[in-house]
Amino acid sequence: RSSLRWWHRFLLSGECFYRREKKPLIVEWTDSSGARCGGCDVNPDVGWVSAWTAEWPKWIRDKYSHGASNYKELRTLLVSLQRQEAAFDTDGHCAHFGTVKLCFTDNKFVADVLANGASSSSDMGPILRAIRTVCIKLRIRLIVCHVAGKRLVEQGTDGLSRDGGPSPAGEKLLTANWADALAGAAPSGVIVDFVSAVFGGGRQIALGDRPLRMGELAGKRWLAFPAPWSASYWGDAAKMAATMDLDTDIVFVIPSRAESQWARSFRRIHKIGFVRAGTSPLWRLGEHESLNFYWLPRYRVRPPSEDRYFWKHADDVSSLHRMAAVLSPSPVTSAVSRFVRELASVQAATSDDDDVG
Repeated sequence: RSSLRWWHRFLLSGECFYRREKKPLIVEWTDSSGARCGGCDVNPDVGWVSAWTAEWPKWIRDKYSHGASNYKELRTLLVSLQRQEAAFDTDGHCAHFGTVKLCFTDNKFVADVLANGASSSSDMGPILRAIRTVCIKLRIRLIVCHVAGKRLVEQGTDGLSRDGGPSPAGEKLLTANWADALAGAAPSGVIVDFVSAVFGGGRQIALGDRPLRMGELAGKRWLAFPAPWSASYWGDAAKMAATMDLDTDIVFVIPSRAESQWARSFRRIHKIGFVRAGTSPLWRLGEHESLNFYWLPRYRVRPPSEDRYFWKHADDVSSLHRMAAVLSPSPVTSAVSRFVRELASVQAATSDDDDVG
């Protein structure tokens, strides 16, 4: 009810409606700890960098002394926006007005609730509404992306939330490689061979820089490497292609970057497994985030003899149980088993090479 009252005020004023037009990009990293919070902004077009750090007020440290990292991370984002709001109220303009703000955080909860637009927590709801209020006032389109915490450590923002970290001048902050946090996986020979062993070979390779239409995907076997920023389109297009042609068979290889922006589109696509960075030659340690393998197999109509519902409600239960014991597992279950087996084989081969060296 409080959310409806909040929206009612903006709907009457018309403030939340503005033209969809090309806007400047602002890239931001935010992080928090038990005692401090901090952030770093960069304009890729102009090249300016600004950073800030602040200590949490005593009432926040006392009330959320144990845990509450989700609350502090979400409030850090609000603090960053309120700094721009204060500049706008004082000078009539701010560097973030009318921009697309791409914010990287290592807290998945923050990315999820801002993508969903709501939270059941009584502490988080007011912060979410305050964030939306500032975004509407400053005409900011906010996109929050979850990345690995090690990426923030390497980039330097993690130190802004801790004593002894980079100074607000930003001389130690790495801001030139922000696009790496949204990059897709490269179709290396090791990954292609691994996919062929698990899902079968003979697949065409599709790269994320050129999203294919559903008609191009339909009825073919694909190995796709979508970029996180376009993965939601790939997921929706793949499901529609499978509806157009039941022989559509697509394997997706995609890093766990900005997952809140595309996870909804992959809900009905099977996640077969993942590889953590640095644990296999498939995915090096410097990539930070995990590498996911999704599969949309060709549709197979099961005969009545494989109908498990029929077995359960049939008369001769004992004989049907014997039939169930000899049936082969589903294609997805078999793929999961092959994935685990092949991944262990690759890791074992790597360790053997290290021992020989």
